[in-house]
Amino acid sequence: MLHTSLALNIVSLGITGEMSGLVCVSLGTSSSHVLNALAQLDPALEMAEIRVDLLSDYDDAVEKVFTKAKELGIATIATVRDIKADPGFSQTRLQLLKRCMKAGSTFVDIEVESPEEYRKSAIESAKEHKVRVIISHHEYAVAEKSSENLPAVIEECFSKGADVAKLAVAVCSAQGAARVLALYNDKRSIVALGMGESGKVTRVASISLGAPFSFAAWDAASATAPGQLTREQMKSALSLLGWSGDSSRKRIKSDS
Repeated sequence: MLHTSLALNIVSLGITGEMSGLVCVSLGTSSSHVLNALAQLDPALEMAEIRVDLLSDYDDAVEKVFTKAKELGIATIATVRDIKADPGFSQTRLQLLKRCMKAGSTFVDIEVESPEEYRKSAIESAKEHKVRVIISHHEYAVAEKSSENLPAVIEECFSKGADVAKLAVAVCSAQGAARVLALYNDKRSIVALGMGESGKVTRVASISLGAPFSFAAWDAASATAPGQLTREQMKSALSLLGWSGDSSRKRIKSDS
């Protein structure tokens, strides 16, 4: 079984630890799907990334989705990538992020490459609404072949206002996955993940190494990144390692 082999790989690496992070389920498609999914999440073990840009009815969905999550006690990340009707780091995109924060998101995801004015305005809104800031970087070039200095990218995320630095980079070997996992030597709040088949182990191991959360798909058909495991696969693999998300959930609530 997939989850068993992943767990055994992590044990063989000798990196099992407190195991207190949450499984963050990425949700998109429509507000009705998101609301249905939120009702099925366990807030002690799971949280939700709301991919507003992937919602077919995003303009009408923001308030009801984040309000419902807050009522259910589910921590959320507000993520708005390119909006097809108004692409780029537009005012439309920025205003959607601000609406998410006002409606009660726990975190907001802002790309590290976003323009300074856009980023500062979003962070100012986050402070106003007591929302924690994720500064993220996604690299679809394979890590082993990339000239990127990954620790420097993490440092850039923090220098630009991150409470949590998130990095997702494509990997195609165990060595590439190890390069990503080595970022957890930095004891600040980091979520570092490998994308692709070889990166799957990083999605589970990240929790062992101190990540506050690691991403998963609702199901195989709705994955939002290459190599993303489903929530059931993630929870099965983590449970074999003695995982309990309770302490992380308490930490997220106290920090929000």
